[in-house]
Formats: sequence, structure tokens, C-alpha cells
Amino acid sequence: MLMNRARDPGWSQEGAYVTFNPDVADPRGWSRPAKIRDAGQYYVQVIGTARGETDKLAGRVARLFVHGRSNEEIVFLRPGESAGLP
Repeated sequence: MLMNRARDPGWSQEGAYVTFNPDVADPRGWSRPAKIRDAGQYYVQVIGTARGETDKLAGRVARLFVHGRSNEEIVFLRPGESAGLP
């Protein structure tokens, strides 16, 4: 799940976060939210790229949209899996 976090009563944004739950029927199964973007005036969205994937179901690789534009791809890793980045 992607979330925007407001920092004050005026709804100014603190950042965008992602959290995961392998079983959405378990309300205690959500991971601690991790920040993926700092504050800004935007809406974040992930859309799956494989056949049959949508904004409701994304597989391992998806497009990350920020304010309606996608300049980045996002790759989801399993816990303990390395991204192989330097």
C-alpha cells in the first residue's frame, strides 16, 4: 500500500511511504511504513507492468508514477533478498 503522510492540519505533505502485508485479512500483518519520497505536492501510484497487472495488483516489477508521470521503475524484493546494487 502506498500512503502520503501529512505533517500538519493544513495537510502539507511530509512524504510518501510504502507498507506490505502478505495477508490483508490480517490487520497486524502490515510492515513498518518505509519512506520512498520526501515531501512534495504530488500523488504517488504504482502500476504493474506484466499482463493482467493493474494499480491494484503489481508483481515484482512495476512503474512508479509521481504526479501522473512515470520516470522510474520499482522492483520489489523479498525480505532478505539483495538488490545487487553497489
